[in-house]
Amino acid sequence: MGDDTKFRVRATAALVVVGAALLGVGASLWASADAGVGARQAGWIALGVVVAGAVAAAPTMWLRRAAYPVAVGTACLVVCFAMASLGASRLAPWASLALVLALARLSAERSRERPSVSTLAIGGACLLVPAGLWLARPDAAAAAIAFAVAASVVLLLRGGSAVVAVTMASLALAAPAAWRLLLHAYQRDRILSWLNPEGSPLGAGYAQLTLRDLMVRGDATGEGLGSWAERAGDLPSALGDAPFAVLVHEQGALGGAVLIALFGAVIGIVAWLATTTRDPLFRGIAVGIGAWWLAHIALSVGGAVGWLPLTATALPLVTPRGASTVAALASLGLLAHIAARLPARTEMNNALAT
Repeated sequence: MGDDTKFRVRATAALVVVGAALLGVGASLWASADAGVGARQAGWIALGVVVAGAVAAAPTMWLRRAAYPVAVGTACLVVCFAMASLGASRLAPWASLALVLALARLSAERSRERPSVSTLAIGGACLLVPAGLWLARPDAAAAAIAFAVAASVVLLLRGGSAVVAVTMASLALAAPAAWRLLLHAYQRDRILSWLNPEGSPLGAGYAQLTLRDLMVRGDATGEGLGSWAERAGDLPSALGDAPFAVLVHEQGALGGAVLIALFGAVIGIVAWLATTTRDPLFRGIAVGIGAWWLAHIALSVGGAVGWLPLTATALPLVTPRGASTVAALASLGLLAHIAARLPARTEMNNALAT
């Protein structure tokens, strides 16, 4: 095995090890839940591994050609699910990843061009996708994740920073109207209770206060695996809505620190791939996937500890949700695809030398 092959294998192995470690952390939580949760997750993990392997081994040309059709098809499915009240939010992880592929191809095709009206219009339209998701089914978390993903890749376009800046300014100006016209009463109550959970301890603030109590009881080393099950009656949805709080309760601050370190490793690998690859398509995919992971981590962990409103956002590979688990494994498969096609080390050294 040559040095370049070893280099690519090690990069791929790092993804496999970190992904397996995250699944191990998730499994330690699922064991304390109903027996059916672990069995269902095992099935989803098996499916996700197959999808990840297929994506990692697929020819790059297939990914390039499938980018736009997959994005359009996923968007149509989201609309159909929303109209039929089948739960469009289940497709949110896949919709965001499809958006990554489409925008990565766009950035690859037009990265060397001067800013054009058509390019900026397409980028702006992609930033409006989150608004469509929000209107179809009021889900601010799904909208925020989709916007973060789209904005991160649009920034790679020449002139993309102006598009993102204008869009963010427009959203800021529209925020007061959105608060009154788009948000339901329970969503406004959730935001207000986040600002002052003690004001409604038995109402909207109950979940936030209960999660805080769970984590405080965990202290440094936790109350032991399975201890959350004894308090599940206080907040039955905690494992699905705020798994980080359950982890800290059972494994303490040390367990929470280990999980954050694992997520940091994923983000570090993504950043390294994005800066190492020379293919603009791969760079766009890596940047978009990094934003996807960061947005999920920030919303889930931030909601659990009280830094952000509680949105029940899935924590990748930890929350026992099938669609999110398969999507997270598929994203690791895309990163493995990039890692296996990194430039030779000699080429990288020459580029650094020049």
